[in-house]
Amino acid sequence: MRLSFSNFVFSILFISVFLFSCSSSETGNDKTKKSAYKNLPKSSGQIDEVILVMDDAYWKGELGNVLREILAEDYPALPQSEPRFDLRQIPYKAFKDLFKRGSTIVFVSPTNCDSDLCRHTKAAFENYTKQGNDFLISFKDVYASPQKVVYLSAPDASGLASNILANDERILKAVSEIENQKALRSALASRENSSFAKAVSKKCFVDATIPKSYRKVIEADSLYWFRQDLEEAVSNLVFHVKQFPKNFDDADFDVAQFIIDARNEYGEAYVKSDTEGSFMTTETNFEPDFKPAVINVKTVIESRGLWYLTKDYMGGPFLNYAYFDKANDRVVLMDAWIYAPKYDKRPQIRRLEQLMQNANFL
Repeated sequence: MRLSFSNFVFSILFISVFLFSCSSSETGNDKTKKSAYKNLPKSSGQIDEVILVMDDAYWKGELGNVLREILAEDYPALPQSEPRFDLRQIPYKAFKDLFKRGSTIVFVSPTNCDSDLCRHTKAAFENYTKQGNDFLISFKDVYASPQKVVYLSAPDASGLASNILANDERILKAVSEIENQKALRSALASRENSSFAKAVSKKCFVDATIPKSYRKVIEADSLYWFRQDLEEAVSNLVFHVKQFPKNFDDADFDVAQFIIDARNEYGEAYVKSDTEGSFMTTETNFEPDFKPAVINVKTVIESRGLWYLTKDYMGGPFLNYAYFDKANDRVVLMDAWIYAPKYDKRPQIRRLEQLMQNANFL
Protein backbone atom coordinates (compact mmCIF):
# COMPACT_ATOMS: atom_id res chain seq x y z
CA MET A 1 0.00 0.00 0.00
CA ARG A 2 1.38 3.39 -1.01
CA LEU A 3 0.81 6.19 1.51
CA SER A 4 2.02 9.54 0.18
CA PHE A 5 2.74 12.61 2.26
CA SER A 6 -0.36 14.39 0.93
CA ASN A 7 -2.58 11.45 1.91
CA PHE A 8 -0.82 11.36 5.26
CA VAL A 9 -1.66 15.02 5.95
CA PHE A 10 -5.28 14.56 4.88
CA SER A 11 -5.62 11.51 7.14
CA ILE A 12 -4.22 13.45 10.09
CA LEU A 13 -6.79 16.21 9.61
CA PHE A 14 -9.62 13.69 9.22
CA ILE A 15 -8.78 11.65 12.30
CA SER A 16 -8.32 14.80 14.40
CA VAL A 17 -11.80 16.04 13.47
CA PHE A 18 -13.27 12.57 14.00
CA LEU A 19 -11.76 12.17 17.46
CA PHE A 20 -12.92 15.65 18.48
CA SER A 21 -16.47 14.97 17.34
CA CYS A 22 -16.50 11.60 19.12
CA SER A 23 -15.23 13.19 22.29
CA SER A 24 -17.88 15.91 22.13
CA SER A 25 -20.60 13.36 21.40
CA GLU A 26 -19.64 11.10 24.27
CA THR A 27 -19.69 14.01 26.70
CA GLY A 28 -23.34 14.60 26.00
CA ASN A 29 -24.62 11.10 25.28
CA ASP A 30 -22.36 8.61 27.02
CA LYS A 31 -22.06 10.04 30.52
CA THR A 32 -21.41 7.50 33.20
CA LYS A 33 -23.51 7.10 36.31
CA LYS A 34 -21.68 6.83 39.61
CA SER A 35 -22.68 3.55 41.17
CA ALA A 36 -25.01 3.69 44.12
CA TYR A 37 -23.64 0.38 45.29
CA LYS A 38 -20.78 0.01 47.73
CA ASN A 39 -18.33 -2.86 47.92
CA LEU A 40 -19.14 -4.10 44.44
CA PRO A 41 -17.69 -7.49 43.52
CA LYS A 42 -14.74 -7.60 41.16
CA SER A 43 -15.76 -7.97 37.53
CA SER A 44 -14.80 -11.13 35.68
CA GLY A 45 -14.28 -12.50 32.20
CA GLN A 46 -11.48 -12.94 29.70
CA ILE A 47 -10.06 -10.01 27.73
CA ASP A 48 -12.59 -8.91 25.06
CA GLU A 49 -15.38 -11.15 26.33
CA VAL A 50 -18.73 -9.34 25.95
CA ILE A 51 -22.07 -10.45 27.36
CA LEU A 52 -25.03 -9.60 25.12
CA VAL A 53 -28.39 -9.63 26.90
CA MET A 54 -31.04 -9.96 24.21
CA ASP A 55 -33.93 -12.19 23.27
CA ASP A 56 -33.04 -15.33 21.34
CA ALA A 57 -35.33 -14.38 18.44
CA TYR A 58 -33.53 -11.06 17.93
CA TRP A 59 -30.11 -12.72 18.26
CA LYS A 60 -31.02 -15.15 15.47
CA GLY A 61 -32.41 -12.37 13.27
CA GLU A 62 -31.31 -9.07 11.76
CA LEU A 63 -30.25 -7.54 15.07
CA GLY A 64 -27.94 -10.44 15.82
CA ASN A 65 -26.49 -10.28 12.33
CA VAL A 66 -25.53 -6.59 12.55
CA LEU A 67 -24.08 -7.02 16.03
CA ARG A 68 -21.94 -9.93 14.85
CA GLU A 69 -20.91 -7.91 11.80
CA ILE A 70 -19.51 -5.14 14.06
CA LEU A 71 -18.47 -6.82 17.30
CA ALA A 72 -17.40 -10.21 15.95
CA GLU A 73 -15.69 -9.01 12.78
CA ASP A 74 -12.18 -10.34 12.24
CA TYR A 75 -9.54 -8.68 14.36
CA PRO A 76 -7.18 -7.01 11.86
CA ALA A 77 -3.99 -8.53 10.50
CA LEU A 78 -3.87 -11.93 12.19
CA PRO A 79 -2.72 -15.08 10.40
CA GLN A 80 -5.98 -16.87 11.26
CA SER A 81 -9.50 -15.55 11.67
CA GLU A 82 -10.20 -14.39 15.25
CA PRO A 83 -13.16 -12.18 16.25
CA ARG A 84 -12.67 -8.68 17.64
CA PHE A 85 -14.80 -9.67 20.66
CA ASP A 86 -15.93 -13.03 22.03
CA LEU A 87 -19.70 -12.62 22.23
CA ARG A 88 -21.81 -14.51 24.76
CA GLN A 89 -25.53 -14.00 24.18
CA ILE A 90 -28.00 -14.79 26.96
CA PRO A 91 -31.74 -14.09 27.40
CA TYR A 92 -32.75 -11.64 30.11
CA LYS A 93 -34.10 -14.39 32.37
CA ALA A 94 -30.58 -15.85 32.56
CA PHE A 95 -29.00 -12.54 33.52
CA LYS A 96 -28.11 -13.21 37.13
CA ASP A 97 -25.26 -14.24 39.43
CA LEU A 98 -21.95 -14.58 37.55
CA PHE A 99 -23.26 -12.92 34.38
CA LYS A 100 -23.77 -9.71 36.34
CA ARG A 101 -20.06 -9.70 37.10
CA GLY A 102 -19.11 -9.51 33.44
CA SER A 103 -16.77 -6.60 32.72
CA THR A 104 -18.70 -5.50 29.61
CA ILE A 105 -22.45 -6.08 29.32
CA VAL A 106 -24.63 -4.91 26.43
CA PHE A 107 -28.44 -4.88 26.66
CA VAL A 108 -30.10 -4.92 23.24
CA SER A 109 -33.85 -4.50 22.82
CA PRO A 110 -36.45 -2.54 20.87
CA THR A 111 -39.10 -0.83 22.99
CA ASN A 112 -42.24 -1.81 21.03
CA CYS A 113 -42.53 -5.14 22.80
CA ASP A 114 -43.80 -6.48 26.10
CA SER A 115 -41.12 -8.49 27.89
CA ASP A 116 -39.00 -8.22 31.00
CA LEU A 117 -36.03 -7.13 28.89
CA CYS A 118 -38.11 -4.41 27.17
CA ARG A 119 -39.30 -3.08 30.50
CA HIS A 120 -35.78 -3.15 31.93
CA THR A 121 -34.40 -1.30 28.91
CA LYS A 122 -37.18 1.30 28.93
CA ALA A 123 -36.54 1.94 32.62
CA ALA A 124 -32.85 2.45 31.97
CA PHE A 125 -33.56 5.15 29.38
CA GLU A 126 -36.34 6.76 31.39
CA ASN A 127 -34.38 6.87 34.64
CA TYR A 128 -31.32 8.45 33.08
CA THR A 129 -32.83 11.08 30.79
CA LYS A 130 -29.79 13.30 31.25
CA GLN A 131 -28.09 11.17 28.63
CA GLY A 132 -30.58 12.36 26.03
CA ASN A 133 -32.93 10.54 23.72
CA ASP A 134 -30.15 8.63 22.05
CA PHE A 135 -30.24 4.98 21.04
CA LEU A 136 -27.10 4.31 23.12
CA ILE A 137 -26.52 5.00 26.81
CA SER A 138 -23.87 3.52 29.07
CA PHE A 139 -22.89 3.38 32.72
CA LYS A 140 -19.92 2.31 34.78
CA ASP A 141 -19.81 -0.07 37.72
CA VAL A 142 -23.47 -1.04 37.95
CA TYR A 143 -23.19 -4.65 39.15
CA ALA A 144 -19.41 -5.04 39.55
CA SER A 145 -16.21 -3.06 39.16
CA PRO A 146 -14.59 -2.22 36.83
CA GLN A 147 -17.55 -2.62 34.50
CA LYS A 148 -19.24 -1.00 31.52
CA VAL A 149 -22.97 -1.54 30.94
CA VAL A 150 -24.26 -0.42 27.55
CA TYR A 151 -27.89 -0.17 26.40
CA LEU A 152 -28.88 -0.19 22.72
CA SER A 153 -32.52 0.51 21.99
CA ALA A 154 -34.97 1.99 19.47
CA PRO A 155 -38.74 1.73 18.93
CA ASP A 156 -38.40 -1.25 16.58
CA ALA A 157 -35.79 -3.87 15.70
CA SER A 158 -35.25 -2.61 12.15
CA GLY A 159 -34.56 0.94 13.32
CA LEU A 160 -32.23 -0.33 16.02
CA ALA A 161 -30.30 -2.39 13.47
CA SER A 162 -29.91 0.70 11.26
CA ASN A 163 -28.67 2.78 14.20
CA ILE A 164 -26.13 0.12 15.11
CA LEU A 165 -24.76 -0.05 11.56
CA ALA A 166 -24.58 3.75 11.30
CA ASN A 167 -22.73 4.09 14.62
CA ASP A 168 -20.31 1.17 14.53
CA GLU A 169 -17.26 3.17 15.64
CA ARG A 170 -19.12 4.67 18.58
CA ILE A 171 -20.34 1.26 19.69
CA LEU A 172 -16.84 -0.19 19.39
CA LYS A 173 -15.50 2.66 21.50
CA ALA A 174 -18.09 2.08 24.23
CA VAL A 175 -17.55 -1.68 24.31
CA SER A 176 -13.74 -1.40 24.17
CA GLU A 177 -13.24 0.90 27.16
CA ILE A 178 -13.07 -1.64 29.98
CA GLU A 179 -11.62 -4.36 27.75
CA ASN A 180 -8.68 -2.07 26.90
CA GLN A 181 -8.11 -1.54 30.62
CA LYS A 182 -8.20 -5.30 31.22
CA ALA A 183 -5.66 -5.92 28.45
CA LEU A 184 -3.33 -3.31 29.95
CA ARG A 185 -3.67 -4.71 33.48
CA SER A 186 -2.95 -8.18 32.16
CA ALA A 187 0.14 -6.93 30.33
CA LEU A 188 1.39 -5.30 33.54
CA ALA A 189 0.62 -8.23 35.84
CA SER A 190 4.35 -8.58 36.58
CA ARG A 191 4.61 -4.83 37.33
CA GLU A 192 7.01 -2.36 35.67
CA ASN A 193 10.74 -2.64 35.10
CA SER A 194 11.60 0.99 35.84
CA SER A 195 15.25 0.69 34.72
CA PHE A 196 14.18 -0.54 31.27
CA ALA A 197 11.64 2.28 31.03
CA LYS A 198 14.26 4.91 31.89
CA ALA A 199 16.68 3.50 29.31
CA VAL A 200 14.05 3.57 26.55
CA SER A 201 13.07 7.11 27.49
CA LYS A 202 16.66 8.31 27.31
CA LYS A 203 17.74 6.54 24.12
CA CYS A 204 14.53 6.11 22.12
CA PHE A 205 12.49 9.14 23.28
CA VAL A 206 9.46 7.12 24.39
CA ASP A 207 7.96 7.11 27.85
CA ALA A 208 6.70 3.51 27.92
CA THR A 209 6.00 0.89 30.55
CA ILE A 210 8.09 -2.26 30.18
CA PRO A 211 6.79 -5.20 32.27
CA LYS A 212 9.21 -7.07 34.52
CA SER A 213 8.32 -10.28 32.69
CA TYR A 214 10.28 -8.98 29.68
CA ARG A 215 14.04 -9.41 29.32
CA LYS A 216 16.41 -7.31 27.26
CA VAL A 217 17.58 -9.06 24.08
CA ILE A 218 19.39 -6.31 22.19
CA GLU A 219 20.64 -2.84 23.09
CA ALA A 220 22.09 -0.89 20.17
CA ASP A 221 22.86 2.78 19.50
CA SER A 222 19.23 3.68 18.77
CA LEU A 223 17.34 0.46 19.48
CA TYR A 224 16.07 -1.67 22.35
CA TRP A 225 14.54 -5.11 21.93
CA PHE A 226 12.66 -6.73 24.85
CA ARG A 227 11.16 -10.21 24.87
CA GLN A 228 8.76 -12.23 27.02
CA ASP A 229 8.69 -16.05 26.83
CA LEU A 230 5.60 -17.79 28.21
CA GLU A 231 4.76 -21.40 27.34
CA GLU A 232 5.70 -21.27 23.67
CA ALA A 233 4.14 -17.82 23.32
CA VAL A 234 6.80 -15.21 22.63
CA SER A 235 5.99 -11.49 22.78
CA ASN A 236 8.45 -8.87 21.57
CA LEU A 237 8.70 -5.10 22.02
CA VAL A 238 11.15 -3.06 19.97
CA PHE A 239 11.84 0.68 20.25
CA HIS A 240 14.08 2.31 17.67
CA VAL A 241 14.87 5.69 16.17
CA LYS A 242 15.56 6.67 12.57
CA GLN A 243 16.68 9.98 11.12
CA PHE A 244 13.82 12.05 9.78
CA PRO A 245 13.69 11.54 5.97
CA LYS A 246 14.95 14.53 4.01
CA ASN A 247 12.32 13.98 1.28
CA PHE A 248 9.38 13.73 3.70
CA ASP A 249 7.71 16.82 2.22
CA ASP A 250 7.98 15.53 -1.34
CA ALA A 251 4.72 14.53 -2.97
CA ASP A 252 6.06 11.10 -3.87
CA PHE A 253 7.41 10.24 -0.40
CA ASP A 254 5.95 6.86 0.65
CA VAL A 255 5.32 6.82 4.41
CA ALA A 256 4.24 3.18 4.40
CA GLN A 257 7.36 2.00 2.61
CA PHE A 258 9.56 3.95 5.02
CA ILE A 259 7.97 2.14 7.99
CA ILE A 260 8.29 -1.31 6.39
CA ASP A 261 11.90 -0.64 5.41
CA ALA A 262 12.69 0.45 8.98
CA ARG A 263 11.31 -2.71 10.57
CA ASN A 264 12.87 -4.93 7.89
CA GLU A 265 16.23 -3.28 8.53
CA TYR A 266 16.29 -4.14 12.22
CA GLY A 267 14.75 -7.56 11.50
CA GLU A 268 17.57 -8.48 9.14
CA ALA A 269 20.21 -7.15 11.53
CA TYR A 270 19.02 -8.70 14.79
CA VAL A 271 16.13 -11.20 14.49
CA LYS A 272 17.45 -14.54 13.26
CA SER A 273 16.90 -18.27 13.72
CA ASP A 274 19.33 -21.19 13.89
CA THR A 275 19.02 -21.60 10.11
CA GLU A 276 21.94 -19.91 8.38
CA GLY A 277 20.91 -16.79 6.47
CA SER A 278 17.46 -16.62 8.11
CA PHE A 279 16.11 -13.31 9.38
CA MET A 280 12.78 -11.58 10.08
CA THR A 281 11.06 -9.62 7.33
CA THR A 282 7.58 -8.33 6.53
CA GLU A 283 5.19 -10.59 4.65
CA THR A 284 4.44 -8.94 1.30
CA ASN A 285 1.83 -11.44 0.10
CA PHE A 286 -0.38 -10.18 2.93
CA GLU A 287 -0.40 -6.41 2.46
CA PRO A 288 -0.06 -4.56 5.78
CA ASP A 289 -2.78 -2.17 6.91
CA PHE A 290 -1.81 1.48 7.52
CA LYS A 291 -3.88 4.21 9.13
CA PRO A 292 -3.35 7.36 11.19
CA ALA A 293 -3.85 7.11 14.93
CA VAL A 294 -3.38 9.28 18.00
CA ILE A 295 -1.26 8.29 21.00
CA ASN A 296 -1.36 10.82 23.84
CA VAL A 297 -2.16 13.74 21.48
CA LYS A 298 0.63 12.78 19.05
CA THR A 299 -0.47 11.81 15.55
CA VAL A 300 1.22 8.60 14.42
CA ILE A 301 0.92 5.98 11.72
CA GLU A 302 -0.35 2.59 12.86
CA SER A 303 0.59 -0.42 10.76
CA ARG A 304 -0.47 -4.03 11.18
CA GLY A 305 0.62 -7.03 9.20
CA LEU A 306 2.47 -10.33 9.25
CA TRP A 307 6.16 -11.16 9.64
CA TYR A 308 8.08 -14.32 8.82
CA LEU A 309 11.60 -15.71 9.02
CA THR A 310 13.27 -16.23 5.66
CA LYS A 311 14.49 -19.78 5.04
CA ASP A 312 12.44 -20.94 8.04
CA TYR A 313 8.84 -21.69 9.06
CA MET A 314 8.25 -19.14 11.81
CA GLY A 315 5.90 -16.17 11.55
CA GLY A 316 3.07 -14.23 13.14
CA PRO A 317 1.42 -10.80 13.44
CA PHE A 318 3.08 -7.45 14.12
CA LEU A 319 1.87 -4.02 15.20
CA ASN A 320 3.87 -0.84 14.66
CA TYR A 321 3.43 2.82 15.63
CA ALA A 322 5.63 5.41 13.91
CA TYR A 323 5.92 9.02 15.07
CA PHE A 324 7.39 11.37 12.46
CA ASP A 325 8.93 14.02 14.73
CA LYS A 326 10.02 16.69 12.26
CA ALA A 327 10.82 19.25 14.97
CA ASN A 328 13.49 16.94 16.41
CA ASP A 329 14.64 15.49 13.07
CA ARG A 330 13.77 11.90 13.99
CA VAL A 331 11.26 9.11 13.48
CA VAL A 332 10.47 7.10 16.59
CA LEU A 333 9.05 3.62 16.08
CA MET A 334 7.45 1.15 18.48
CA ASP A 335 7.20 -2.33 17.04
CA ALA A 336 5.53 -5.39 18.58
CA TRP A 337 5.41 -8.90 17.22
CA ILE A 338 4.47 -12.30 18.57
CA TYR A 339 5.18 -15.95 17.88
CA ALA A 340 2.55 -18.29 19.33
CA PRO A 341 1.84 -21.17 16.93
CA LYS A 342 -0.36 -23.08 19.41
CA TYR A 343 -2.39 -20.16 20.75
CA ASP A 344 -4.84 -17.50 19.64
CA LYS A 345 -2.96 -14.34 18.70
CA ARG A 346 -5.52 -11.67 19.55
CA PRO A 347 -5.17 -11.67 23.36
CA GLN A 348 -1.41 -11.35 23.12
CA ILE A 349 -1.34 -8.65 20.46
CA ARG A 350 -4.02 -6.78 22.45
CA ARG A 351 -1.73 -6.66 25.50
CA LEU A 352 1.10 -5.27 23.40
CA GLU A 353 -1.29 -2.86 21.70
CA GLN A 354 -2.34 -1.37 25.02
CA LEU A 355 1.24 -1.10 26.27
CA MET A 356 2.10 0.95 23.20
CA GLN A 357 -1.10 2.98 23.07
CA ASN A 358 -0.47 4.11 26.64
CA ALA A 359 3.08 5.22 25.86
CA ASN A 360 4.10 8.81 25.22
CA PHE A 361 6.46 10.05 22.52
CA LEU A 362 8.83 12.61 24.03
